[in-house]
Amino acid sequence: MLALLLGLLTIGVLLTSGCGNKGPLYLPDDRAENQK
Repeated sequence: MLALLLGLLTIGVLLTSGCGNKGPLYLPDDRAENQK
């Protein structure tokens, strides 16, 4: 059970960190395209 809980926690952290990293990176690109 502990292994499953740890696995879920790590997956959750990876997903949240991945989304957080993608968000700020895509926003400036969209703004640059809009300015063009």
